Amino acid sequence: MLFLYYLYIAIALYFSHRLSKPFKNKIFYFGLFIWISLSPVIDSILFVISIPGLPFDLHIDRLLTALCFFLIVHELFKRKRFKSTSPGKLIEERYELWLIVYLCIIFLSTLSNTIDGNLSLKDFIVINTKYLFFPIIYFSIKLFEDNNTFETLKKIIVNLSIFSSIIAIIQLLINDQFFRFGTYEYAFGDTLRATGLFHGEYTLGFFCITSTLFVLTSDRKNNLVLTLNFIAVIFTFHRLSIGLLFVSYFLYFVIHKKNKKTYLSIFSILFFVLLSVS
Repeated sequence: MLFLYYLYIAIALYFSHRLSKPFKNKIFYFGLFIWISLSPVIDSILFVISIPGLPFDLHIDRLLTALCFFLIVHELFKRKRFKSTSPGKLIEERYELWLIVYLCIIFLSTLSNTIDGNLSLKDFIVINTKYLFFPIIYFSIKLFEDNNTFETLKKIIVNLSIFSSIIAIIQLLINDQFFRFGTYEYAFGDTLRATGLFHGEYTLGFFCITSTLFVLTSDRKNNLVLTLNFIAVIFTFHRLSIGLLFVSYFLYFVIHKKNKKTYLSIFSILFFVLLSVS
């Protein structure tokens, strides 16, 4: 089974390298694509680097956070934006300012608890790293934005959902241990919930829903991808994920397409499924 994981990592490295070639800042996008591709396994103990003397382990997300932070600082100095508007035009929207304020409150709160002895140094670093991860990635993408950024991210997520959905189907119908390296949550009897590449059924569900939204709002609809995502979400037996899938189709057909007949069909199917897994 470990061979499949190493094979998957090798494939992810290869395609991340290929996809990052057209971008100006290849290092950043290679790191970003690697993180997305390896997100199913970043929480695994198998892929955590422990260095003696450090108060925390090196996870892939923490390494990417450090890389993006370094690239942001380097780019800002390179553009000499600190002289005009600090920190340049990196923070333009009001919600971005409030995001920074929120992060400062978390930092001060955890710092106070660390000084009082309620948190260890490791907890202080881990908590702040988790909260810093999203804004650093967000501002990095904003700073290094390219014309193909969003389309490439969509392509990665959709293709990864296809792979994960196929694994989820195999897990439920053929071999429940196939590619399983996470939680063991039972749906009913001895039947395990499908997790796909991920560590939990909820992560698989939310990931497939994101992919579904991308496909629904694209110019070319891929019914095969929609079907695989739909089956994978149902096989998670996770009520919240199934409910969100319903909301996604509701928003698309009623608000976007204004197709009430299709909505009623989807509603009927999902309502029956929700009753089945309740």
